[in-house]
Amino acid sequence: MTTFAIDAEWLRSATVPRGVLAGSPPVWFTVTEAGAAVLDALETGAPLPHGHEQLTDRLLARGAIHPVPGAPVDVALLTIVIPARVDAEGATTLAALVARLVSDPESPRVIVVDDSSDPPLRIPGAEVVPHDGPHGPGPARNTGLARVTTQFVAFVDADATIDAAALCRLASLIDHEHTALVAPRVASARTGRNGEYETALSPLDLGPVRAMVRPTARISYVPAAVLVASTRAVRDLGGFDGDLRWGEDVDLVWRAIEAGAGCRYEPGVRAEHAPRATVGALCAQRFRYGTSAAPLARRHGTTLAPWRGSLPVLLIAVSWLTMWWQIAIPLTAVVWAWFVIGLGRTGLAFGARIRVASRALTRSAGQTAYAIRRAWWPVLGLAAVVSVRASIALALSFGVPIVTGLARNRPRRIPRWIALRILDDLAYGAGLWWGAIVGREARCLVPAVSVGPVRVG
Repeated sequence: MTTFAIDAEWLRSATVPRGVLAGSPPVWFTVTEAGAAVLDALETGAPLPHGHEQLTDRLLARGAIHPVPGAPVDVALLTIVIPARVDAEGATTLAALVARLVSDPESPRVIVVDDSSDPPLRIPGAEVVPHDGPHGPGPARNTGLARVTTQFVAFVDADATIDAAALCRLASLIDHEHTALVAPRVASARTGRNGEYETALSPLDLGPVRAMVRPTARISYVPAAVLVASTRAVRDLGGFDGDLRWGEDVDLVWRAIEAGAGCRYEPGVRAEHAPRATVGALCAQRFRYGTSAAPLARRHGTTLAPWRGSLPVLLIAVSWLTMWWQIAIPLTAVVWAWFVIGLGRTGLAFGARIRVASRALTRSAGQTAYAIRRAWWPVLGLAAVVSVRASIALALSFGVPIVTGLARNRPRRIPRWIALRILDDLAYGAGLWWGAIVGREARCLVPAVSVGPVRVG
């Protein structure tokens, strides 16, 4: 029997037992008296009442609850595909990964696709498939996928670290209806000169909170550094898009979601990934990630927009970041009150509604600062030459995350940490603009703005 965990942002009032505010984006669920008993059981971990499936399926579909990994699937049902284009040092790391994956007497089949490594790979314990030239990780994964005969397939990067038991635990979630892809938390190994920074801010590490993956949700994508999938579902999707050199994993996840084959993020299972060894390598990686946005936008439209929300909320965030108090204070008061009043239909206590509204507006300001750092800094940088307010917005957008990050992570090499924090965003933004200009695709630079106040769905 599947065990569920409630979402981290589950909000239910003792005075309104027949409702809950949960999901990502948040949705108010109204339930019957029998449904309230299901909600009680979910909150307390008690056995679920008979006939809970209709409600739990609704909650699952909106990310209000999440399945917990059960007993690992049999290793005979799993094949591991590792795309690799590595040097001699990388081959040693890869050999250690494979040795870990096949360490038990009963081990899964491991396929290493050699995408023109130098020297050519010979990895004990793995079936090495030579690739006809360096085509990139997507085509290499597809070559491995074509040889898979098992129910489940795990795609693992050559410089990742995980064991077969963890992959089989992730595969147990695919047994649940409407889940075809599952990813673990991919933390950065604390090695090398960049390890301290990457441990806190690796782009592969999506945090400690379970989530249903969806473009407009809290977790909008998962990387294929470690990704377990239904073999049939990935084949039905046509595998990874071979025309995408970067972002092919994001594209696969979004195509799966569009096709109704859901994706989940399970941080209860943890993998590690090697950080980039030098500042130049880190910046080059972030630049490449930025260049992927334009081709992804061409395939998925405004899903790649750097900011998404209502016009009043965008105006609030911009006015605070530019310290335009005459607009910020009254507009914030009006939208905040609108939000609090709109939540009145839920029956939540007034204090709870205040917290929900305040959290939504605070997050919008943070999202706007994030968009400035990652997408709009070239425009704001030019505007800052003639505008004090643009300078203030840039300073706050970069400065506040640095201050909070230093307080939270307490790095030992503070100057290096600050420099990497700034270069990370600048490199990604440079790649974003380069990809948009070369690809003649602007949707990855333009906010997706709706006309209307913030509301709960």
